[in-house]
Amino acid sequence: MAEERKPKTHKGKLHLQKREPKIEEDPKTAIFIRGHKTSEAVGNLLKDLLKLRDFQNVNLLKKKHQIRPFEDPTQIEFLCEKNNASLFAFGNHIKKRPDNLILGRTFDSRILEMLEFGVSDYIPIDHHEKPSVAIPGQKPVILFQGTPFEYSDNLIKAKNMLADFFKLYDVKQANILETRRLLVFTAIDEKSIRISHYETQKPAQDMEEGKFEMKELGPSCNLTIRRTQLPSNDLYKSATVKPKVKKTTAQAKKNIITNALSQTKGRIHISQQDLKTLNLHKPKKMKHKEMEYMPFEEDN
Repeated sequence: MAEERKPKTHKGKLHLQKREPKIEEDPKTAIFIRGHKTSEAVGNLLKDLLKLRDFQNVNLLKKKHQIRPFEDPTQIEFLCEKNNASLFAFGNHIKKRPDNLILGRTFDSRILEMLEFGVSDYIPIDHHEKPSVAIPGQKPVILFQGTPFEYSDNLIKAKNMLADFFKLYDVKQANILETRRLLVFTAIDEKSIRISHYETQKPAQDMEEGKFEMKELGPSCNLTIRRTQLPSNDLYKSATVKPKVKKTTAQAKKNIITNALSQTKGRIHISQQDLKTLNLHKPKKMKHKEMEYMPFEEDN
């Protein structure tokens, strides 16, 4: 485990506070990297995934990088830290593993986990019709279908990775009738996944019934899991730490109520007072004398 860093300046303190665990995470930045040797299919797939995500991306596809993530992840970690990215997509092509795609996540400037896929049956976006309505940064609906996503360890990891990579940002409410994009991941078997991207169109006659027509936009391809690198137990615990929930203003202030007229009223609890020690103004004659009480006598 890395040593805890202590800030030396106020600016450094604010920077470390931004990196602390949050209940609602900020949108994650993804970095797209091209290897030293990349096939045409994988190169075009990286460009299509860049367009498909279309939200807080860093494009490094113009330059070739001599990187081998599974053997030496230091360069990936450096690029992610430099660009403040926690997700990365890396493509390369070698004899043992042709048409190779690696998706990974980082935590605290270190590799958290990586999944290596083999790409096949790739159809680029350019081979499909353009969407009728292009909305930059629009969040797609993500659908995982297939029972292997429920019991296969490899596909459970892949599902978590793909959902984190393409969810863009969290939403609390959504209007299904206004949905325009659908991203579908279909489990072919325990190691293979089919990716498809659709545009939803709603005919006027089926508007009341809630039926939709789908037009494929691309990209589409098959991903076969090859190698995986999972986080250590200590690193995984650190990455999944949940911060303590701070009390809201209403919870922090006790015995305070607001009535229908927006008037704030409070209740104060004090201990019982001792009237003998109560400091009151006394006449001069009574300063050093105590009051004497005469006994009451009844007349016979």
